[in-house]
Amino acid sequence: MPVAPQLADAELLAGAVDLHVHGGPDVLARRHSDLELARRAQAAGMAGLVLKCHNESTVGRAAGAREATGFPVSGGLVLNPAVSGGIEPDAVLTSLELGARVIWMPTLAATEHLRAFPGAAPGTNRAAARPARVSRSAIRAICVHVARHDAFVATGHLGRVHSALVAEEAAAAGARVLFQHPDYTVPGLSLRAQASLAQRFPDALFERCAYVVSADAPRPTTVERVAAAIRAVGVERNVISSDLGQPANGDYPDGLAAFARSLIGTGLGIGEVREMLTERPAALLR
Repeated sequence: MPVAPQLADAELLAGAVDLHVHGGPDVLARRHSDLELARRAQAAGMAGLVLKCHNESTVGRAAGAREATGFPVSGGLVLNPAVSGGIEPDAVLTSLELGARVIWMPTLAATEHLRAFPGAAPGTNRAAARPARVSRSAIRAICVHVARHDAFVATGHLGRVHSALVAEEAAAAGARVLFQHPDYTVPGLSLRAQASLAQRFPDALFERCAYVVSADAPRPTTVERVAAAIRAVGVERNVISSDLGQPANGDYPDGLAAFARSLIGTGLGIGEVREMLTERPAALLR
């Protein structure tokens, strides 16, 4: 394996945009508050972040952190039944009008997630474990709303079939779509499945998250496999996010820098990794 260059965190993270980080308050324990995350990202020379919560909208929270720090913090809505009523176009439209930049498909309430993790996840209420009903017509309407507001839609914890359905409707509506952490337990897509989706949906991007290789993650994968997946879909089709915020994973954004450095250690170019951290995720928020 190639030896990773000894780059300082500041060099790796300068201008980085993290599209997926968890802050507090939350039902689940989080290491930092939203405000602390914004201040830490700002101090690290990053250019923006997106707050995610499985249990409520982060649009208003992002606005508060942005006003308090002057740092670009964005929010969005996860379509879990306990949050939005499920895959509901009206809830999405309201969130977009309030300033949401990303709409995530169901996560804890995705059928595939509930199959992988039977019962309610620790720290969530019973409603969060109620399966979200997947409706093509509702997803179609949501993608139209997302396109009109120049936001983007992420596939959440949906499996391969439902993720492809979202990508189909996004393409038809002219909405941007992100296949969320395909290397995580859910959806747990094989390299072949990811390559097939990349070929089928040439405008879609794939998210690579630091959390999936963390020892704190359930059934973590290896950075070598993540790098192989990046190559399988084409380096130019990927963004790097953290999906961090769990107390066991250390102070933010150290884990994001460590993940980037480890990807360079697999042989990916410094410029390639930097682009996945900076220009490409930034473009999704424009």
